[in-house]
Amino acid sequence: MQTTIQAQPGLAGPMQRLNALAAEALAQYHAEIHAGGEPVYPAWVDDVAAVAEELARAQAAMHAPQEH
Repeated sequence: MQTTIQAQPGLAGPMQRLNALAAEALAQYHAEIHAGGEPVYPAWVDDVAAVAEELARAQAAMHAPQEH
């Protein structure tokens, strides 16, 4: 799972790095499974996805037209 968002400029770099780390962790997890291992799923990857999703929602809400 890789989640990408259009983050605020100050968050874009950190989110890209977190997404890259998460993708790398998942790739390693799947490689270990295919090699016959029994790795522990990196649950923090889901946390990164949840934070990215929440940031995307918050940004969308900030840019949504305001009703008066």
